[in-house]
Amino acid sequence: MDADTNYILNFCDSLLRQTSFREYRFPFLVGDKGKTLPVASFYPELNLVVELLEEQSSEAASSGDTKTLGRRSKERYRYDQRKRDVLLEHGISLIELYLTDFPHDGQGRLKRFPAGIRGVLEGRLEPFVPSERVLVRN
Repeated sequence: MDADTNYILNFCDSLLRQTSFREYRFPFLVGDKGKTLPVASFYPELNLVVELLEEQSSEAASSGDTKTLGRRSKERYRYDQRKRDVLLEHGISLIELYLTDFPHDGQGRLKRFPAGIRGVLEGRLEPFVPSERVLVRN
C-alpha cells in the first residue's frame, strides 16, 4: 500500500475513531483464479469497507466504457465491480474514495493538506462518523 493511500486511510481511522484492518481479505470475495481479493480497509464494528480507487477505474466506471482500458485495467475494473456486488450481497457497506477527489500537486501526488482531505472524508464518511454528544448538567 503506498504512502498516499495510508495517509488517507489513517485519516479515515481518525474520523471513525477506529483502527481498520488494512488489505483485509474476506473468504467469500475471490478473483477469477479463486484467490481472495483484498479490500483497502475494513471496519468490522461498522460493517464498512473503504476502498481507494485509481483514476482509470473511476473514468471507466463513470463512462461505462472499458474498451479503451488495457488488460490489467480491465481486470481491476472487473474486480472493483465484483467487490461492489459481493460486499452488498453480504450486507457490508462500501465507500469508494477516488484518489483524484483529494488535493494533488502537478505530478499527481497527494498534497498533505489536512483541511482539504478532512473535508472530502467528512462528507463521504458522514453516516459512519460518531456524533459528538454533549452532556448538559443542570
